[in-house]
Amino acid sequence: MYQIISVRMTEIHMALVACLVLGTLLQFVILPVFYFRRGVHRDTNWGQFEERDIYITSEFSRVHFVDRTIFTVPARNDSKADRALFRQMPECPDSDIPNLNKMNFLDLDDFTMEQAESLIFGEEAMKRAKEATVLADSVIPNLINRTDWFQTLGRRRIEAHLGKLEMKIGNYTFIPGGHWRPNQCIPKWKVAIIIPFRNRSHHLPIFLRYLVPMLQRQQLEFGIFTVNQENDLSFNRAMLMNIGFLESLNISQWDCFVFHDVDHVPLSDLNYYGCSNMPRHFISGDSNWNYTIIYELLFGGVTGFLESNLRKMNGFPNVYWGWGGEDDEIYLRAKKVQLRVAPRPKGRNRYIGFYKVIEHHHNSAQEIPERFDLVKNFSSRMDNDGLSNLRYPPPRLEIHPLYVNISVDIFRFELEEK
Repeated sequence: MYQIISVRMTEIHMALVACLVLGTLLQFVILPVFYFRRGVHRDTNWGQFEERDIYITSEFSRVHFVDRTIFTVPARNDSKADRALFRQMPECPDSDIPNLNKMNFLDLDDFTMEQAESLIFGEEAMKRAKEATVLADSVIPNLINRTDWFQTLGRRRIEAHLGKLEMKIGNYTFIPGGHWRPNQCIPKWKVAIIIPFRNRSHHLPIFLRYLVPMLQRQQLEFGIFTVNQENDLSFNRAMLMNIGFLESLNISQWDCFVFHDVDHVPLSDLNYYGCSNMPRHFISGDSNWNYTIIYELLFGGVTGFLESNLRKMNGFPNVYWGWGGEDDEIYLRAKKVQLRVAPRPKGRNRYIGFYKVIEHHHNSAQEIPERFDLVKNFSSRMDNDGLSNLRYPPPRLEIHPLYVNISVDIFRFELEEK
């Protein structure tokens, strides 16, 4: 009897080991190959791009110099493994960066997206960038829906497709969807700029014409995402920020996230958008308030967070439908989970955090009558209001040369009791 039981136990153990081996093989070999191959768009004509224009990368990027070719990978969270691959290139500085403008003159008159693209790309490069963007827009939105099982695998598959469309423009490598990476140094930070908005198409090209060149002068790797509320409900800025955070991670991994009002344009290149000193409120004054801060705990307009910050504070509240209150709660959330908010520039350096506000074509959302009560009682719902309970229908993605647009039809939903 005991021998029979022993034999059967051995058979069960062997069966369990076999299942474990097959499961591992399925997860890390068979499914990745299957989903990568099914994501390839057979109608895409990659051959129309000349060899000199294409930088084929998924994990690797190819940086061209006059006398040699160096293979590198984009930096990920400052790991030793990544740095070993970058030894042949200097790291981009995050202080004492050369050629930054102490103060920029901003012309905030109407400006079309065509004009912004021409200014940033140049006429010749703009044509190639638009051709690459059309191809990306025919492939990438369809791949996003397939990233639910394995987000990391999904990102790599998307990066592989976008990598085939990379092209060198000046000192930067351009990737369709407003993603830029410096060529001559290793970017210390990879930053996602997330812009929640609705009915602000007049502001976006004005904003981009100044922000993109500034981030390039700061030698950052960055991508730009607009999150468009696609309905007539009261505007919910914080929920759109949650959605932008999650959807941007479907496309690539980012070191930090800067949530940016589209009508605020930075005046100084010294206002560094890298990921050090997060969380951070970037504004020390704007033109609407005579370049002052109306109250010390102000935390709206332009704020930055690490991914770990956002996970720790459960993202942003989803209950603020209309204007006001959500930025105050965001600050209180950060303090409640003991995040150290970096101080603003002060004294003689206050100008570093100055912003000019685009005032025309400006219709503000209606104020939220209950916003003070919501802020006062934030602590009781913080754990079940944010990323943890976020619900929204599948968004509609559009790849543009200077940004990725995420349009979403958000809706109200009840908070679940703890």
